[in-house]
Amino acid sequence: MRPLLRVKDDVPPTVAQILQRAQGVEVQLGARRNALKVDHDLFPARFLTGDPQIFTPNDTRGELRLVAARYLTPRARTMLEEKGLGYVDSRGATHIDMPGAYVHVVPGADEPSIRVEKAPPGVGVVAVRAVQHLLSDVRHDWSVIELAKIADCAAGQAQNLFRRLETEGLVATVGRNRERTRHVTDPTALLDWLATVPAARRRRERLHIYVYGRDLEAVVRHLLVASTSAPKLAVTGAAAAALLGAPVTTTVNTIMVRVDPDFDLLETARLLGGNTAEAGANVVLVRDTGRLATQGMRLDQPLPVASEVRVYLDMLDERRGEDAAALFREQRIGF
Repeated sequence: MRPLLRVKDDVPPTVAQILQRAQGVEVQLGARRNALKVDHDLFPARFLTGDPQIFTPNDTRGELRLVAARYLTPRARTMLEEKGLGYVDSRGATHIDMPGAYVHVVPGADEPSIRVEKAPPGVGVVAVRAVQHLLSDVRHDWSVIELAKIADCAAGQAQNLFRRLETEGLVATVGRNRERTRHVTDPTALLDWLATVPAARRRRERLHIYVYGRDLEAVVRHLLVASTSAPKLAVTGAAAAALLGAPVTTTVNTIMVRVDPDFDLLETARLLGGNTAEAGANVVLVRDTGRLATQGMRLDQPLPVASEVRVYLDMLDERRGEDAAALFREQRIGF
């Protein structure tokens, strides 16, 4: 059953018209109050208008804040998603991420995602990015400010994440007041937990392309030359494992490349010299929502490569990926 978006009569007509274009949800006008219904759960809803840059991150638990706009650029959509805000525009671009419900539709995307799922509340892409940093140095004692800086998130978001992980028994606190730090208590359990978080595994917009090359090495050489004019990108998945010297499959048929979310995938394909192709594609471009790969990527390889934790998580959802991911985890991550 799709989520139901209830809209009151007093919503401005222009906003109501935009909300009716929402994809992946049922829209009911003339409701008694603005709300999102998911199964038996009911979340209050607030509809926002104006410049996406003026909106602050959504720290209100259990409330849907939904931006209604005539047109949202990829950069604006990325900004809203990272702030934990939903959106609908007049083209039907829709994003709702609430406990138990996830809807993400962008007109023209290869595989729009519309799912209703029981998700751990409060764990969005920004939190996932922060946990990846925690796992990059599991012996480190982290302060809130330090994690916020390296993960490029608000201090409040880092604080909320630590509270959540403390509740799960995955981090421990040392010290008091300004001297307080946290450290990972069980890296294996934390990585296992992260792998169950939907926001850590979603690959939203993607584009399959063909880049000339007889084998992985030849395609990498082509991408290496072409990427100098392309936006920020990072290789991930089994192809990244091979570049890191830990090949876990006999052949890599498709190179997964996460692309900075501010850039259009079709334009990126053009800059890389690739042609769109469903059959015979050897590169898949993925919009890196939340900058889970392009932030904190490794630059010591022929091509930029995502962190080992991100490579592992992306491998899990590749074809026959779980066994390969487990081998990579054993060889390169070690917990």
